[in-house]
Amino acid sequence: MICASPAPDVVSLVKLTMHRDDLSDRNARTPARLPALWARMGDFDRAEALARSISEENRRAEAIGELVEVMVKAGLTDRVDRLVAEVRHEYRRIHLRNRLVSAVAGTGDFVRARSLAEGFANSDWRAQALISIAAAERPKDAELLLTAAVEIGDRTARHQAIHSVARSLIEAGFAESAIRFSSELIPEYLPGLVEQAARTLMRSGKASEAHRLVGKLDEEPARNLRIGMDLEAAARTDPESAFAGLTEIEESRRGGILLNLFEIVLEDDNVDFAEFALGGVGPYYGKLGLHLVLKHLGAKGAVERVEALLHHSAPDTESEIGLAARAEALTAMAEGTLQAGDLEQTRALAGRAEAIARRVGGSYRYGGALRSFIKLVTTTKNLAAAERLAGVLLVSDVAHYNIEQVARFLAELGDVKIAESLAFRLGAPAKVMKTLTPLLRRLRSGENSSEVFRIVQRVDDLPGGWIDDLDKRCAVEFFCAAGIPDRALEQADAVMSNHGRTWAQSRVIEELCTMGRTDDAVGIVQRVSGDEKTDELVEALAKALGAAGCDNGLEILSGLGVKRGRVALGFLEEFAAHDGERALQLAATSLEGFEQETALLAIAGRVDGPFRSRVLAQYMQRGEWARVVPLLNPIEQSALAEVVDQFVALQEARLGLGPETPDQPESVTPDGGCALCAQATTFE
Repeated sequence: MICASPAPDVVSLVKLTMHRDDLSDRNARTPARLPALWARMGDFDRAEALARSISEENRRAEAIGELVEVMVKAGLTDRVDRLVAEVRHEYRRIHLRNRLVSAVAGTGDFVRARSLAEGFANSDWRAQALISIAAAERPKDAELLLTAAVEIGDRTARHQAIHSVARSLIEAGFAESAIRFSSELIPEYLPGLVEQAARTLMRSGKASEAHRLVGKLDEEPARNLRIGMDLEAAARTDPESAFAGLTEIEESRRGGILLNLFEIVLEDDNVDFAEFALGGVGPYYGKLGLHLVLKHLGAKGAVERVEALLHHSAPDTESEIGLAARAEALTAMAEGTLQAGDLEQTRALAGRAEAIARRVGGSYRYGGALRSFIKLVTTTKNLAAAERLAGVLLVSDVAHYNIEQVARFLAELGDVKIAESLAFRLGAPAKVMKTLTPLLRRLRSGENSSEVFRIVQRVDDLPGGWIDDLDKRCAVEFFCAAGIPDRALEQADAVMSNHGRTWAQSRVIEELCTMGRTDDAVGIVQRVSGDEKTDELVEALAKALGAAGCDNGLEILSGLGVKRGRVALGFLEEFAAHDGERALQLAATSLEGFEQETALLAIAGRVDGPFRSRVLAQYMQRGEWARVVPLLNPIEQSALAEVVDQFVALQEARLGLGPETPDQPESVTPDGGCALCAQATTFE
């Protein structure tokens, strides 16, 4: 509504998006299975709202996918259809709509399923969905359906249609036909279909037929599948050997079998072994295995054992990963208590999972909202908010790039202790030194040398050294700010690149001059070889002498045997800020011609008031007026508009572009003279 307004309230819009981004970041950790859990408890409004609030796209799509079957079974197909339609990513939306169509077809409502399938905008995916529905409704028409599936243009949609027909054939008991059709049309789908068919036969007690079907695969896939089925059979009697046998299976195939082994062990209520087996499993499948164990224990009401296992498996509850893992684990446990019919306990656990997922706690390592708020606070120089935010950051598990901007802002303007604490959280010596540099200058200006020394000592004690040129340049700035130019010079001389070394040595020269150690600054210039680099350092020395207010700066520069020209200009420009009259006198006696004119302009740029007017007037006696204009203030510049108008009018009249004035074709004075010329004569 705000955007649709003729005059949108931008501030209100920014406020809304600020709140949205913060909520979005905090909801990024919501477990994907949690909305469906609330839906199973009958709280569909909460389930929908929670699913919509998940900011991470993959997880939100997964959450909607989990909701699909629950809401379809509850007769809320239209509501979940709207959720699916809201998914922006095209492929995820197609996948979810397929799940919705399959779920509705699974209830036997093939008319409604076909109506939903017609909602596919893409004709190939619409055909795929309709074929899948027909396969579930009439598996005996497989050959006709496969013929139609082959005509689908999109490769992925075509293969999914064929796969749907084959699955329906297997579920209807026509495994041989399903495998035959699939091997002829899409060989890459064959292993998965054979596994589905073989497991269906195994559950029906037809082990020999299952193994014969497995023989249709190539050697390696067949071997993996046989071993997997044998391990699952062994898991009921000897789970230890079954888990140990996983090493015989190709690594990429172990995950699914591993979870099957966990389910079998838990079906036999062998929780002790399941807990033991978690220790030998990788992090991803270990997490999924843990969820199976927690769900099983939740269904048995073993709350104390669950809490102990949860504490042991996810002890770090204050990091982002720890919070997310604990929320997912509590969701799994709640699924178990719901399975046992304990609705009250399920609600309590689901509420805990939701609260932990959203808790800021000790973790601010999520999304971009925090960085955006930090940028806002520092850009607007909101010192009070920055110091409060720093308090949050100091007790939070945050990445260094979130701390650095606030630390630098506080180092320049804020609380000294908070700035120091944040700076040392950055870890890397170069980052710490770069952040602390303005803080040291503040302490030095307050003559707090003991604090400066203490901070330098803390930096010296940091592990790691100054490895590359960037680190060394940070060290140069740091030691100059601390008033220790000799240590800064050690780092400057160690810089490898010529350009970087010259820059670093120039910074040391500047600091030495500020401290009154001009002889040491000159010494740096004298010991450097190479004309080009010496010239750069001489220019740096000239500006440093001027900035330090060194009255005999030009004499020092002359002693180095350099031409005055550019270096004298650099000195005078900086020196003018200390003593404008003396700078003007030196410019008049030391320079001439264009160099003197340039020096006058430079001096004028560093002074103000009547003295500035005097300098500009002296320049205007010989210089070009155009070079003065940038130095005028806005009021003075606007006063020139009248002359500009007269000049433009004169040019227009000469070209016949202005109003016709036959008796007086040009802008003239009453006595027949040119108006512009008359003003120029008056000035002279």
